[in-house]
Amino acid sequence: MNTYNKLDAALIDNINSGSTRLVFVSCGAAGDEAASLAILTGVVGWRIIDRRLQALRKAGRISFRSRGGWTIPEEMKS
Repeated sequence: MNTYNKLDAALIDNINSGSTRLVFVSCGAAGDEAASLAILTGVVGWRIIDRRLQALRKAGRISFRSRGGWTIPEEMKS
């Protein structure tokens, strides 16, 4: 199991629920998981979230539009 599976799922859930900006995407379970990972790794929580958002974007699971923020591409919606 990937270390970031729970965080990735929480980020995608937040984006699916309409959160489009970093400050809103990183709330709730995503923020809690990032805080746990921050303690383990010594990296600031928002940096972990940003890295995971970029990894998800590169994998094609999410996309970013300057006017729309973070979104789930149509082909990834189920």
